[in-house]
Amino acid sequence: MPYIYPSDKTSFSPRLGFAWQLQPTLVLRGSYGIYFDQPAAQSFINDASMPNNGAVGVIDNPVGANPVFTITNNGTPGVAGWKLNQPVFPASEQSASGSNVLAIYSANQHFRNPYTEMFGVNLEQSLGKNWILTTAYVGSESRRNTVIRDINQAALGSGNNTSTVVGPNGATFGFQQSTRPFFQQFPNYGIINQVDSGSSANFNALQLTLRGRGWHGLNAQFAYAWSHNLDNTTAVCCTNPEDSFQLNRDYGNSNYDIRQHFASYLTYNIPGGRGPRWLSRGWELANLLHFNTGEPFPILVGQDSSGTGENQDRPNISGDATAGISRNLVNHSFVQWINPAVFSTPTYGTYGNLRRNQIAGPGFADVDLAVLKNTPIWGDRVRSQFRVEMFNLFNRINLAPPFGTLGAGFGQSSDTIGDFNGAPGIGPGEPFNVQLALKILF
Repeated sequence: MPYIYPSDKTSFSPRLGFAWQLQPTLVLRGSYGIYFDQPAAQSFINDASMPNNGAVGVIDNPVGANPVFTITNNGTPGVAGWKLNQPVFPASEQSASGSNVLAIYSANQHFRNPYTEMFGVNLEQSLGKNWILTTAYVGSESRRNTVIRDINQAALGSGNNTSTVVGPNGATFGFQQSTRPFFQQFPNYGIINQVDSGSSANFNALQLTLRGRGWHGLNAQFAYAWSHNLDNTTAVCCTNPEDSFQLNRDYGNSNYDIRQHFASYLTYNIPGGRGPRWLSRGWELANLLHFNTGEPFPILVGQDSSGTGENQDRPNISGDATAGISRNLVNHSFVQWINPAVFSTPTYGTYGNLRRNQIAGPGFADVDLAVLKNTPIWGDRVRSQFRVEMFNLFNRINLAPPFGTLGAGFGQSSDTIGDFNGAPGIGPGEPFNVQLALKILF
């Protein structure tokens, strides 16, 4: 988007790899590569909403050579509206003059495309003719990731000060406005949300995979990963840091950090027995297993305790968040996942000591089973397949992330993960259900 920030034409993406057969049944492989990404246009044009209530994109900029106005017909204070016998674009309501305070959206003119260095090494061992065991290390380092931060963030503790200050243009402003870095140069500019490329991330994982094919009618794969993913921002849309001047305060577990993950599939062709061929042949069993530890969930104070107006303040934590918690279902209503007593609102004008994404939410476990019957209709060309598919066979309750804002319901999970993700009843991990299907395969 060269009309918003200068083009980056220095991207160099080398790729390297090797394979070394150490023994007839043992192979060592390795790889390294740099991969560039194209930032999403949404981050520049329209982020829908921001926690600090600032501008959400360049579509909100009300000043400059090509100002953009929000026009409504309800006369909302502070928003240009339709008024009888008045200009459609009244300059007095969205102009950088007088005591007006305008939210601005910008793009860092040194913005560069994000890139990821990906590297890994794996050892592949054949176990007989049908099985392969792979042990791998996989890692990545991401740099220049997109982040939206307020480069005109107000000072700590300035939100409660009700005094006024005369600005350099002779107009009167609130005290908090006077603490913004650009106040002396641009007294009418409030929050300036800027798209920047100052975020980073890293990922490291040990992966074990066992694959088998055609072993006495069994095909299977078992995969386990032990990993850790860290960054100082995961989501690009609709979020800003706790402190835009210290991104390292947000460095912690990624939103998608899953420490342990196990998944497998099995299909088994049941040998034919005695009896009619159409009844005793063509039976299959299929099984899916999926287990993983929980992803972190955000915990916020729910008020502007820092006094900066960024509304991303985290609380203090003073002990083990799981102490004294049974995590049993309460009155068929909710599960208390963490102990609210160890969390507290920081002293006004300070930040809490809880790290970003410090607490992990509920894990996930799901076992699915299917029974299949294949029946030839026209030789090998056309056959029918009747399927009985059972999802969440053991009817495990897979909880959604807990409510993460201090106050009523804090730390409680009152939903299942399928419903939370918009697939109630039939989504992954939802209550046990059975599906019958008939297919014609040709």
